Amino acid sequence: FHFNVWLYGIIFGALTFILIGWLFLPLLFLFSWVLPIMAILKILGDPNVSYRYPFIFRVI
Repeated sequence: FHFNVWLYGIIFGALTFILIGWLFLPLLFLFSWVLPIMAILKILGDPNVSYRYPFIFRVI
């Protein structure tokens, strides 16, 4: 998950040069804080089910 957030940060950082990245950086900040909290709450509610983050690249 954090590798994907890092990758999105690089992409959005590069997009700041054409000013569209400034719109996505606050969303990336929220994405990097809210999704882990949601994952923790989901796991605490049902620990037998594995949680899969949305919007990530699955290599394997």
